[in-house]
Amino acid sequence: MASGVAIPIHAAGVRIGTLLAFSRAPGLAEDVEAALVRLATASIGPLVNARRFRATLDLVRTDSLTGLRNRRAYDEELVQEIERSRRAGTPLTLLMVDLDDFGLINKQHGLGIGDDVLIAFADVLRRTARTVDTVCRRGGEEFVIVLPDTGCHEAQQFFSRLRHEVGLTAFPGTDRLTFSAAG
Repeated sequence: MASGVAIPIHAAGVRIGTLLAFSRAPGLAEDVEAALVRLATASIGPLVNARRFRATLDLVRTDSLTGLRNRRAYDEELVQEIERSRRAGTPLTLLMVDLDDFGLINKQHGLGIGDDVLIAFADVLRRTARTVDTVCRRGGEEFVIVLPDTGCHEAQQFFSRLRHEVGLTAFPGTDRLTFSAAG
């Protein structure tokens, strides 16, 4: 009969993990269980540091306005996707999108409305993209979507879905938002 133990790991009153240990033998010896508790306690600092590191990395790789990946993340992930595409021999499409006449929105309605348009457009990109796609704000009103395992036909379908979704969305400060794209 097998046995096991689950030891919750807490830091500042918040559960940050659980140490699980199993044995094929029946029951765990007291000294083994005590050693596991010490291991769980010793892991608190490294786990907290790993969580902080991950949160910092997310901040560095995220556009603060839209919540999309930023240019740094785009540069890193594009290299990874190119290598993956080469190894697997699968197609990869890069779609660059630029909002048309975005400067006019900022000029006529102010930077706050311009920011609202960028946020709304980022939401449309998120809704339209697949979970495997990488959606980034490259800068200003420029966005990039990396479409792995996507050939020309599928990229055209994505572009059509994006244009359709943009057409259905009410953007602040403008009756109609258009964009240009190159793939």
